[in-house]
Amino acid sequence: MAANRLHAAVAAIFAQCGMSAEDAGRLADSLVVSDLRGVHSHGVLRVPEYVEKLTTDGVNPRGVPQVARDAGAALVVDGDNSMGQIAATFAMQAAIKRARTTGLAAAAVRGSNHCGAMAYFAMIALEAGMVGLATTNALPTMAAWGGLDKIVGINPLGIAIPADTEPPWMACCSRLAASRERGWR
Repeated sequence: MAANRLHAAVAAIFAQCGMSAEDAGRLADSLVVSDLRGVHSHGVLRVPEYVEKLTTDGVNPRGVPQVARDAGAALVVDGDNSMGQIAATFAMQAAIKRARTTGLAAAAVRGSNHCGAMAYFAMIALEAGMVGLATTNALPTMAAWGGLDKIVGINPLGIAIPADTEPPWMACCSRLAASRERGWR
């Protein structure tokens, strides 16, 4: 199935769960982009899990994130129990807006849920011509590279750095190494 058709189908499913068309599209985009990047653990295979979260597990399909605390270059976002992708996107966009005036900004998110692959949010900053760093406090589910004990969550870190005329530099834990990708999206 073509990516745009898959995106439309997944967005329609989330809209049926009560999400706004914009939020359903954002959630679908995060999953389809993950699949396109080869990070299938955070792709459309999560749709049934997310439908359950939105319909029976108490996630607010109409949650509206907002800045709960503003301290100059540091922001705290309350996700209003929305899907994590919605809260994390709001936080990254708020950080980008703030960084345009302060030179650097950070946003922490509280009151949200699973937010998917961190590289997705780092790429939002990349699209704005900025360095993006996204991380989460996911439960320990895997060993660090070369280790045996579960000490880190799946994909807890994404970094994206613009590189002028070269492809952007990106790294994320699911890739276990830095990558320089053409057509990263």
